[in-house]
Amino acid sequence: MSSRINTGSASFRFVLIAALTLASLIPLGLVSCVASDRDRNYQEAVSSVGRSWGLEQRISGPVILIPIEDEDDEDFVAIMPEDLDVRMAANYEIRNRGIFSVPVFEVEVVATGQFPAIDFAALVEDFGSLRLNQAMVSVGIEDTRGIRSASLRMYGRDADLATLPDGPFGSGVAASFDSAWEGLDEPELAGGAFEVNLELRGTRRFSVVANGDTSSLAVESNWPHPSFSGRFLPDEREVGPDGFTASYAVSGLARGFPSILRASSSDRNAFFNNESVGFDVFEPVNLYTSVGRSIKYGILFVALTLVGLLCLELSTGIRFHFVQYGVTIIALALFFMTLLALAEYIGFGFSYLISALLLTAMITWYAHGTIRRRRLTALVASMLVALYAVMYLLLRLEAYSLLVGTVVLLLTLAVLMRTTRRLAPGTEGESGS
Repeated sequence: MSSRINTGSASFRFVLIAALTLASLIPLGLVSCVASDRDRNYQEAVSSVGRSWGLEQRISGPVILIPIEDEDDEDFVAIMPEDLDVRMAANYEIRNRGIFSVPVFEVEVVATGQFPAIDFAALVEDFGSLRLNQAMVSVGIEDTRGIRSASLRMYGRDADLATLPDGPFGSGVAASFDSAWEGLDEPELAGGAFEVNLELRGTRRFSVVANGDTSSLAVESNWPHPSFSGRFLPDEREVGPDGFTASYAVSGLARGFPSILRASSSDRNAFFNNESVGFDVFEPVNLYTSVGRSIKYGILFVALTLVGLLCLELSTGIRFHFVQYGVTIIALALFFMTLLALAEYIGFGFSYLISALLLTAMITWYAHGTIRRRRLTALVASMLVALYAVMYLLLRLEAYSLLVGTVVLLLTLAVLMRTTRRLAPGTEGESGS
């Protein structure tokens, strides 16, 4: 930088800084586009692994389904269990697709319970003629490609399960009463204990529909970062570095649908599956989310840096050329590109540190060409370090980002007011003190 170039009055330089700050939106926008494109690549890698391994898994049932005699043959009477107890164990491993790492899960599910005694005559009176010979027990599974094994035991017998591609509650597996429990009479079919065992593969989210009149769910996993989701939060939970456990107890009064209802394959009864409880595979440090948030603070970061250099000008009489301001803006924008490029390989924290140190050193060296004073050069370096530290704090303390950002802006305003308080129309071309 050359201190021999004086580009004009303080008023002109404030206008110049404002214009350059707005112009910085162009390189910042380009970096943001690159970050968004990389994030899309990551999401595509996750989806690609999921399509091969298994997508989100939601288990619903078991449910007794009895077809209703009607013209479209798509309506059923759905009978919920009286008691339902589900135990779910989910173990994860990491699969790589290119440079991207995707957590995938193998889940073991054991569901036990009891169906209530049913008044078949009352069902006929309420719903019309029923095809009892086509009754079945259905277990809904969101993505049947992830099934490793499935078994159902009921009335003391093991059933042969078949895929149900398009049931009233979505896809899954089912066993027909005629084939599985041939020879049982209606009173025996009216109620009975059951046990369902599933081994599933999946990604991203795992949940169970609490469809019993009384439902309990216990889940354990070695995944250390769960995000509990669904209609109900756990009654008890423990989360640690080695995994988590959670348990739920759901009353039939709170589940959102009755014990016996009319179900239709045509509308897929989405309300039923909306009553699920479970966990999402939360990633505490998604580098693309973190980089995207840092770019959002980019315009503030550029403005504070340029205002800091302007205050240095007004305090010392040093003058930077507008081209030098432009080069500084490019360097500030390249910080975010460097951060993104490194974070894909060594993580966000170390990438932020390396990028901040590298760009601080480059901008400080560039500024020293004009300043030529070690004390003032050190002041520029300190300002940049402080700004990078504040932005990192804003990214990490998301809940307090507004408070921290406001304090920083107030401090910047105080410095600017201190620097410009002696400017007057007749002296604005002179340096402040």
